[in-house]
Amino acid sequence: MSGLRALIANLRSRAAASWRRLHSDEAGNFAILAALLLPVLIGSTALAVEYGQGLVTRAKNQRVADMAAFAGAVNYGSTNSEVRMKAVAAQVATLNGIAADRLTVSLVPSPRGEGEVVHVAIAVEQSIVLGTLLGALPELSIVTNSYASIGGKNTPPACIVALDRNLPGIVLSGGTQIAAPNCTIASNASVAVPCGTSITSKGVTYDTNPPTNGCNGIRDPQGGAAPITKTTTPDPLAGNARVASATARLASVATMTPPTTPVVKTGPDLSFGYTTRASMQNKVAQAGCSLGNTADYSGQWIVNCGGQAKVYNFGAFTVPGGVKLELNAEPGKRFEFSGGLRIEGTASFPAGEYVIAKGLYVASGTATFGKGRFHVGANTSGCSYSICTLSGGKLTIDGPSAFSLTAGLKTGGGARMVLGAGQTNVFDIGAARLTSGVGNAIDLEGGSTTILADAMPGDAGNDPASFRVHGHINGGGGGTCFIVSAAPHHDIAGNFIGSGAVVLGAGIYTIDGAFLLGSSGGGGATCDGQSISLMANNVSLVLSGKSVGTAGSCNGKAFCVGAGYSNIVLRAPTSGAYAGLAVIGPVDGRTAGASLVEGASNARISGAFYFPTGPIAMGGGSGLAGGGGDCLQMIGSRIELTGGAAAASDCLGEGGGSGRKKRVVLVQ
Repeated sequence: MSGLRALIANLRSRAAASWRRLHSDEAGNFAILAALLLPVLIGSTALAVEYGQGLVTRAKNQRVADMAAFAGAVNYGSTNSEVRMKAVAAQVATLNGIAADRLTVSLVPSPRGEGEVVHVAIAVEQSIVLGTLLGALPELSIVTNSYASIGGKNTPPACIVALDRNLPGIVLSGGTQIAAPNCTIASNASVAVPCGTSITSKGVTYDTNPPTNGCNGIRDPQGGAAPITKTTTPDPLAGNARVASATARLASVATMTPPTTPVVKTGPDLSFGYTTRASMQNKVAQAGCSLGNTADYSGQWIVNCGGQAKVYNFGAFTVPGGVKLELNAEPGKRFEFSGGLRIEGTASFPAGEYVIAKGLYVASGTATFGKGRFHVGANTSGCSYSICTLSGGKLTIDGPSAFSLTAGLKTGGGARMVLGAGQTNVFDIGAARLTSGVGNAIDLEGGSTTILADAMPGDAGNDPASFRVHGHINGGGGGTCFIVSAAPHHDIAGNFIGSGAVVLGAGIYTIDGAFLLGSSGGGGATCDGQSISLMANNVSLVLSGKSVGTAGSCNGKAFCVGAGYSNIVLRAPTSGAYAGLAVIGPVDGRTAGASLVEGASNARISGAFYFPTGPIAMGGGSGLAGGGGDCLQMIGSRIELTGGAAAASDCLGEGGGSGRKKRVVLVQ
């Protein structure tokens, strides 16, 4: 470097001497101009070369800054540690030739005004030598900056969001609390946290009036003051393809065609009582069957339907109380009843196809059927449904079986109904007739048990839409046990109302109405030996809100869990087309919201709980938390917690999914 500076001094000295000689010589004007311009040309060329080298250095350092910021953001997103974030970013920079004293790593507000970002700055100097001929400074400062955020626009993302700026936003009262230590709380209106309530969160955002923060109730996970920022929060699930796909199915559910009433050939009426064998033989023969060896007046009957016939026709078929009947036939036979099939005693039927024009009725007695296909019209006496199990009666139909029920089913007080077995059952359940409006398709009275076997696609690729209900599910009686099939799709053209134990099989429930537990009383119950309120794993509920609750705290709600329900479990699917979606409320502008009140405590809902135009209200000691290591995301037009309620989210998630990778974004 000293030799180069001596060269420059020598050039300056020679240039001055040349100027003096040329100044005294009046000849050689061109040579004079060349001599004058030579130092300028040399200096300009040198300046261009040296500044060009500076641009190359800047581009290289920018790439290093981007890599360091990216690595720091990824680390901070998983550890929430600024110390580790800085160490990781510095390590990346050092490995790429940047000295530690030339690097600055920090957590700063985003230059876009949206949360916090990881900022990496690299500052180096480059010597300028030849460019000083034109008066340039001897050193060129080269500074590069990079900003990286996690989760898109919010860092960390918001897990509890109130969207409507014209409503109160997020409101706490009466000793309530929100615990969301790994995410932020966002409101497009304000946030009210009076003394005695609390929010524990990475931060709180608002967009109208500043939050009320009584007794410093807005805290970060370490117990200090959480950052409060004024910003607009967009709907995290607006335009989400999974939500659009799920809600689009509501239109087809609303227009489903229910099963028709079966029409069959008229057959002989049979009533098996305490009578003689001879009195029954002729009527049984008219149906193409024969009697087995039974004694007169014994009340025990054996009916054999054999031979070449494939179809056996009966009229009204009755097994009175105290009577035992056994119907035998080879598999694959078809049994038609132009009247009703009424069991008050004990009866068993073989596998086959059953077409019953006027309903299947089991009261006080016990009936069992082998697997098959069952097309059943409405009962015409004692019950208006297609299948009625009343007064402690028991009905069991083996499977896999297919059920086409014109007028639905009813399980009366203390009765038990089991429809199907195995995995590939099919349910197409119509509704009992009403003079107007939607009738009940499934009606459950207090103390009853109803089990619907799984309805999954079989090896033959049967219709995956194998669970259709054309009316309300009315589990209005307390102490009921209701176990619903697992199925890819559960299409329900009405409300789903429960007042006892409810077990939802895995799948998507598209409900053209509301989902209401405890709206008319009741609560959890014993179900197949377990104490259950709501148990739903790998389940998504999609609600239209077209009809809503009409009583108490469920009035006007599309989703409601009321008194008597505690420890409910509702976990969204963790994979597939609807991963991360737990409950989707109305998305067409309806304002029907969600309510968990009156002691609905320890509710564990994982996934997105999404009501974009409806409020979410919790109260009366209710509790809502993420479950099973999955993520909870509550999104409503407003969020209100009263009377000791608590909401919690135990992890981060985009759209409520579990195990989803957080997206790192280079902001600037």
